[in-house]
Amino acid sequence: MKKIGKKVQAKNFNKFKVHFGTMDRRSSDTLYVSISSWVKPKVNTNIDYDKILRKLNKQIKDYIYDSLNIRYFNNKFIIVDLDLRTSGIQFNKKSFMNCEFTLYKNTSDAIDCDEITDEVNNLVDNLTREVLEKNEYFSFSKTKK
Repeated sequence: MKKIGKKVQAKNFNKFKVHFGTMDRRSSDTLYVSISSWVKPKVNTNIDYDKILRKLNKQIKDYIYDSLNIRYFNNKFIIVDLDLRTSGIQFNKKSFMNCEFTLYKNTSDAIDCDEITDEVNNLVDNLTREVLEKNEYFSFSKTKK
């Protein structure tokens, strides 16, 4: 099967692996952004992680909605998929997290143009600093070690 999408590596982040791309090279109306990391709980108590992850998912979506540059992206349609299995979360054990969100472009600019790349890098940089790294329940790292 032939790969038809386009993928761009985002700038280097200390605690996260980030890339973005499009599923269709010819019609790049939508852009996906993937942020992955290893997550380790900070507290050793009995916590309802389902509730914590729903709240984190909402914080991510709200942050993107509030800070998205509408010159490049439509802030009315944002899809956020936070994938972190609550069944495997244990204190002193890292679990894999992937957060993928879909943005709808307002321009015909290519996804690898400087303006789009800079916008995505800035959005992800601010999102990881302001929402993920400030999370009181989890610490993040790029590797499982």
